Amino acid sequence: MWYGHFLLKKANDVEGAREQFDVAVGLEPKRSDAKLQLARACLFLHEFEKVRENLDAVAGDSTALDLIYEKQKYDLTVQYHYRIADDLGAKGDYIESLNSLERMRQAFDAVPADFKDKYLRNKLAKAALSIERCKRNLPQSHMQLADEILTWLEGQTSIVSQIITDVQNSDRAEVGTGFIRRIRDGFGFITTSDGGTLYFNMSSVEPFTAKEELREGDAVKFLLGRNSRGPAAVRVRIDPDTGPTWQA
Repeated sequence: MWYGHFLLKKANDVEGAREQFDVAVGLEPKRSDAKLQLARACLFLHEFEKVRENLDAVAGDSTALDLIYEKQKYDLTVQYHYRIADDLGAKGDYIESLNSLERMRQAFDAVPADFKDKYLRNKLAKAALSIERCKRNLPQSHMQLADEILTWLEGQTSIVSQIITDVQNSDRAEVGTGFIRRIRDGFGFITTSDGGTLYFNMSSVEPFTAKEELREGDAVKFLLGRNSRGPAAVRVRIDPDTGPTWQA
């Protein structure tokens, strides 16, 4: 297990981590924490059936989870739905994307109140990108549900409104490149390819680039947008053509 954590956290090797967690589950099938870590790695790899399989296995376990793993179970369940929604939206299946967002809402509403902290609520903000894409492409017959979900999201975390503004401002934005210069709690700074510095909020990272996947030194692509304080990077994602640069 420890090596899987190392690969995921320090080496950005999601596939290697997935293999390690898969081995851990095979050796100790009753370990719910291993199943959760496997589900997490599979989530980053878009292996949604495997995610569902492990989450269902954890839900069926009779052994009580430690609080940290109980919280992770709810977190992964919510992420599972909004990541599927994003995947479906990217493929142009906006109605099913919307349906997955509705299942996300139901899953979050089912989370015990003690676990609905700021961290989990802010995680919901990732779904704002998917709902905005849906609203631009859905038939009128589905717009009411889309509006209801967006209103619900805005009621869960104030970050959503800023994300929607960022997306609207970045519709015709220029694509930029650079590397992560610094990461702090909830935000960071990018050194752009022309030597400038841009602020970004973790809520503006692409849905399938999780906060845990970003490291200082990673080469990234982004759109040039604005926030209330001025220019900012939005839709930040790891640059697949360049990979980590690991500059100091």
